[in-house]
Amino acid sequence: MTIAVGAHVSKHSTSLVTVTTTNAVTSTASGSSFVVFTTTGGATAPTITDSKGNTYTQIGSTIAGGLGYCAAAYIKVNGTGGSSHTFTATTGTNENTSLYAVEVTGALTTASIQDRSPAGILDTASPYTTNLTGATTQANELLLAFAATGTASGTETLTWGNSFTAIDAEGDANFSTGGDAQLVVSAMGSYQGSVTSSGAGTTEAVMFILSLRSAVPGNPVGIFYGGGTTS
Repeated sequence: MTIAVGAHVSKHSTSLVTVTTTNAVTSTASGSSFVVFTTTGGATAPTITDSKGNTYTQIGSTIAGGLGYCAAAYIKVNGTGGSSHTFTATTGTNENTSLYAVEVTGALTTASIQDRSPAGILDTASPYTTNLTGATTQANELLLAFAATGTASGTETLTWGNSFTAIDAEGDANFSTGGDAQLVVSAMGSYQGSVTSSGAGTTEAVMFILSLRSAVPGNPVGIFYGGGTTS
């Protein structure tokens, strides 16, 4: 099996709440890993859980935006999936929160799945760009990029560059907008995700990028989109 994005889903809270849960998707029963990106009001990142009992570990640091929000990334390596799979972000206070969950199939099922951990950066100039520290160390990898944007009003549209393809987006919730994207690469190198925003007065973005190793590093790779839904 080649490394790929499987099931994916995103959700934003339309009011100030402590619990935000995605719609259900069908993920692979075993052998997949799950990456979750979040953006929420305030300075404290949420706790991530899911309906399959997986335990998530934060990777990298929580990055604060200049407009009073923060963003973070989490992973569960070699987790449990299946039908009616939901993902939940829980905050300590009532907040606007968005979360973006991505199943990764065909990857290593050990901690070595992570090549370059997410390098978080607050970018205040468009196009907003991730900052992957160092080159990837394996030819075939899946790169996941995430943008947590600070919007003023209106509906946001994100356009990804540098050959990244959008996965999900939440563009109609003020202060918890953003989206994620993916790129499968077949050569070692330094890669950056890049995105522009239109329609919502966006002035900044917290950007993350994460590179994940394929279980078959010497073989060609491809992309497969599993069942996914947005709110």
